[in-house]
Amino acid sequence: ALEASLGYENFREGPDRLGWLMNLSTDSLEDTSTGKIHSCVNCYFQCQDGSAFKAQVKFAPYFYVGVRDNAEAEVEAYLRRKYEGRILETEVVAKEDLDMKNHLAGLKHKYLKVSFYNVQDLMEARKEVLPLARRNAQREETVLAYDGLGQEQRAGTAHRLEDFLDNIVEVREYDVPYHVRFCIDTEVRCGLWFKARARGGNIELERCKDLLAFAEVKVVAFDIETS
Repeated sequence: ALEASLGYENFREGPDRLGWLMNLSTDSLEDTSTGKIHSCVNCYFQCQDGSAFKAQVKFAPYFYVGVRDNAEAEVEAYLRRKYEGRILETEVVAKEDLDMKNHLAGLKHKYLKVSFYNVQDLMEARKEVLPLARRNAQREETVLAYDGLGQEQRAGTAHRLEDFLDNIVEVREYDVPYHVRFCIDTEVRCGLWFKARARGGNIELERCKDLLAFAEVKVVAFDIETS
């Protein structure tokens, strides 16, 4: 209500709107069809005619889970059961791992990309998974140091582990701030023109690369001596 009174009506439906992105903030909104709470980013725009609007863009927070070789399916199934109702989706992705001795050869490591409905769900899962991964990684280093267990042998033992938790050995990109992750993945930046589209209850942003001039925004600055 406050933002609307200041001229930033929430854009949910209607024709596409063109705006210059001035600022953004993190927020959450409820999916009316499912009742799920989704994390989103509030994007504040100024139009060419001087008017303004706000667009709430859904974006699923996520982190990567590193597992033992050939144990991706087992760990994925376990995480889905463990955090049912919190995980939005999971997928196996290949990423460059600079810790690999031969990463310059173009080899990639498989990770589980675990996406959540909101930041709170991610934080609760991270609180449990991260200490577990660190414990397993430390245990693996100890085994390698004392037994000289090779990579091929360890890959074979992954299938014989009864506890799926032992297959989780690392968590990556769990500490990237939500708004930073949004900007990196979507390439959304303040100070650029975007076209906002409402599609099926979701807002999509498309950058207008042909518009280079800055919008004529009004800036109000408060001095520290203002009473």
